[in-house]
Amino acid sequence: MRKNIMNVAVASLASLGSILATSAQAAPDGTITINGKVEGSTCAVSGGTAGSSPTVQLNASSTGTLSEAGKTSGRKPFQFVLTGCSADAKAVKARFETGANTDEATGRLKLTGADAASNVQMQLLNEDNKLIKVGDDSSVKAVPVVDGKATLNYQVEYVATGAATAGSANSSVTYSIIYE
Repeated sequence: MRKNIMNVAVASLASLGSILATSAQAAPDGTITINGKVEGSTCAVSGGTAGSSPTVQLNASSTGTLSEAGKTSGRKPFQFVLTGCSADAKAVKARFETGANTDEATGRLKLTGADAASNVQMQLLNEDNKLIKVGDDSSVKAVPVVDGKATLNYQVEYVATGAATAGSANSSVTYSIIYE
């Protein structure tokens, strides 16, 4: 009998502790209101550098040109031509999405492939030569939509993260068009 009373006491204390822990965690502190908008595709991507999925061919660069961190080479422009934009689209820009090829710390693109050059990344730039950090929409400049059209001009270049070694230099990034 004494053993049963002890078991009931232990079970009661465990239940009480569980109730107290639950009530301490369940008290609401506030409400988060989330607002958004779902839009249809308001512009068509056409023309530009090979349409909606361009391949930008950078010229070869030497390891001597990319001999120390911060040195750049091979800047090449590319663009997206947008047409048929709806009247409510006032400004547009590309959102460059983070992915497996993104260096999260720098916002640059890592090179891919087993034979890739080392100590080299690729960086995206706005038309005004300002750095675009992949995944950071605030670093991408918006362009006004005029008469239902806009041209988004960007650039890409090699950037050394140290003394470059020879190898292939390939990467990719996914993009979406966003509207302001």
